[in-house]
Amino acid sequence: MRQNWVTTSQGYKLISEEFPAFFKDRVLEISSLKREDATQRVKDLKHEVVVKQQYELAAYLRMIEKDLVFERASMALVLKENKVLAVSRKDDHTKMGLPGGKVEYTETFEEAVLRETLEETGLEVEIVGHLFDRYDENFLGKTFLCIMKDPSAEITTTESGRVDWVEWQELFDGPFGEYNRNLYDHVEKFLNLL
Repeated sequence: MRQNWVTTSQGYKLISEEFPAFFKDRVLEISSLKREDATQRVKDLKHEVVVKQQYELAAYLRMIEKDLVFERASMALVLKENKVLAVSRKDDHTKMGLPGGKVEYTETFEEAVLRETLEETGLEVEIVGHLFDRYDENFLGKTFLCIMKDPSAEITTTESGRVDWVEWQELFDGPFGEYNRNLYDHVEKFLNLL
């Protein structure tokens, strides 16, 4: 199985403790790029910090460059009549989450959310905007507000599991409940306008 990329956990801990603002901003920037572009950006950053005589930071960047592995995921928030498009785990149809999944090496977050939503639900969506990030030392997840290209389209999928329009509470009770609660809190004002 291929891994998604961005940094080693040991390298992450060292650099994030020493250079927290620099690191968080750069990881968020780099992680949104395709792998080949990200590799070049890390090389550029190494050169930049050497020019500024920040040799310790340059050493940490070399650690990142050696092992670009960081889980990246992209999720879609699709709303219809005050309900949320959700998918279950394959092995437990009661555990619901947003459609989405891992970002492949050659994909951007945006490309991944469109692909994953189509694969999991059979619905073609388009991105309205970026809503929310979850970031920690081993994971970066981005959620996008999406709309169906055809509002009358029906859910069709060949994947095992349940796909349905659900209430928010069902997402709060699911395996990613904390993430979904934080997402809801983040977008609640916007949702009340709908």
